[in-house]
Amino acid sequence: MNLKPIKDRLVAVKPAGVRKVGSAADLAALKSGRVPAPALYLLPMDEQAGKMNVASDTIVRVAAGFAVVFAVKNCSDGDGGAAIDDLEPFRDAVKIALHGWSPDTYLDPVEFSSGRLMSFDDGVVFWMDEYRTAYYMRPST
Repeated sequence: MNLKPIKDRLVAVKPAGVRKVGSAADLAALKSGRVPAPALYLLPMDEQAGKMNVASDTIVRVAAGFAVVFAVKNCSDGDGGAAIDDLEPFRDAVKIALHGWSPDTYLDPVEFSSGRLMSFDDGVVFWMDEYRTAYYMRPST
């Protein structure tokens, strides 16, 4: 699945204060600790093909997942509560921008799927929200 339209949308509706909208290629910076926070990172997740359409035996519906990873830093307390509080407005803005929106004419509208804490280290919270969409795979003509 092409993530460019999704990244373009995140850049266009970038929540106030977000310093970077990155992609999987930026993961090295995340691992090295050089994180411009707050930041959003768009990652491909998975694709799952359904059963073939009985009528044509060549059309397959493919569910596709992607994630938005949030990096938010706030060291004003020791337990991460301030960073979690700062995270919520960014998550809400992205959910509003993506849920129900269709990235392309061949894709189903995006649905929010789940969210979870990835890590909390040195005042930086990494949170991942997963989204789903789907498309139909057809043989080339």
